[in-house]
Formats: sequence, structure tokens, C-alpha cells
Amino acid sequence: MAAAPFSAALRSTIAPVCGTVETRRLLLLAVTAVGVTVWAGTTIIAVRILGEAAEGWISFLAAVGPTILLVALGSTGFRAVVRLRHRRAATRGSS
Repeated sequence: MAAAPFSAALRSTIAPVCGTVETRRLLLLAVTAVGVTVWAGTTIIAVRILGEAAEGWISFLAAVGPTILLVALGSTGFRAVVRLRHRRAATRGSS
């Protein structure tokens, strides 16, 4: 019930479920408020912890990323050329 505001699937099913089990409105509001507080608190803590670690990774990827991209593109192009040559050789051999 506490996670319902943050998940579309739960949000669409929480009202009928609470109505079926006859949950009191005040209890539903209290649990939702606790859920919002917990979700917001854990998100803030996670961003603070992971944000500092992410700065190092982002600067590393900014320096190394273009090289990785060029290597990936080069290897993909090389593979395409090799496949094309094999296909041409196969069609010439069968003719």
C-alpha cells in the first residue's frame, strides 16, 4: 500500500483493493504518507551517496568514451566488410 503512489500498476489497483478489504480512509492516507516519506528519504540518501561516486565515472567516461565508440564503430565496420567479401566470394564460386 505504501508503494502505490510510485508504481503505475499498483496505483491503478490500490483503490479497488482497499475498497474490497474495507480499509479506512485515514489509515490509507497515513500509510501513503509514510510511504512517500520513506521513498523520498531513500532517494535523497541514494543520490547523495551515488552522486559523488558517479562524478568520477562520468569524468572517466567523458575521457574514454569517444575512444570506446570509435573502436566499436571500427570493429563493426570491419566485420561488415568481411561478411560482404565472404558473400561475394560465395556468389562468385557458385556461379
